[in-house]
Amino acid sequence: ERLKQIRIDGFQPKHATSAVIVGDLITTQTRKATSHNNSKVRAAQRVANNISRAPINSRQAQRANQAAVIPRAIASTQWTPPSSQALNKLRTAILRGNWGTTRKMRCVEILMTILFDASKTDPQSAITFRTFQHARRQLHKDNSRVEQFTNSLLAASPPYNNIVGPAHGVISAACQCGLEIDPLHSTIQITTPNGSTTGIMHPDR
Repeated sequence: ERLKQIRIDGFQPKHATSAVIVGDLITTQTRKATSHNNSKVRAAQRVANNISRAPINSRQAQRANQAAVIPRAIASTQWTPPSSQALNKLRTAILRGNWGTTRKMRCVEILMTILFDASKTDPQSAITFRTFQHARRQLHKDNSRVEQFTNSLLAASPPYNNIVGPAHGVISAACQCGLEIDPLHSTIQITTPNGSTTGIMHPDR
């Protein structure tokens, strides 16, 4: 609001609400910003489509998707994730290569949880895994970040529809998995739907 009130010689200076720095989208907007990362997902989808049409077997396609598609799709998406629609299209393209198009017995939930490693095959699961991984690494580097992170978690309140940033990225990832976060716990404890617990700051995790 202060920037909007600034006048220089009677003119209001223009200010950017977002910027891309080393591939990461930095935004001051309170609404979701998906266009930048959606373009990454679409580029990864084109690669996945090429892999599904290549003359290789399903095991080779799976390795190719893990090496060339997932890293390209999830780069710099942990704080400002792409849209669900874009991720679903990419997942379909990946499954087409990993499982084929002629097999009729294809249940996405079973494929992603039993036959494949979801963190390396499913874009949404990969983003969620990467989000917690980055949060843990960054928090262990600097104790002052832990206090800022905890305060942001305490300030946030559901529904988490229009949020961006590191703490909010973790909250969004937790909501995707049905997890509960206790920011007042010494390890920033996470509770799963079946009652299991761990901590983002846990020394052994």
